[in-house]
Amino acid sequence: MYELGVVVHERSAWIRHMLTPKQPDMGTCLSDVLPTGLRDFPGQAPANANP
Repeated sequence: MYELGVVVHERSAWIRHMLTPKQPDMGTCLSDVLPTGLRDFPGQAPANANP
């Protein structure tokens, strides 16, 4: 379950860099990485929200 965000990002990067453009770019696809740090999930209050 914890890897789901990574899998979603990798899938999106593949579509964005390899399937959508007229000329696929593997280098850009491989360099597209998730930013480090905690992520917010749907249905969860943002990390910077006041309680």
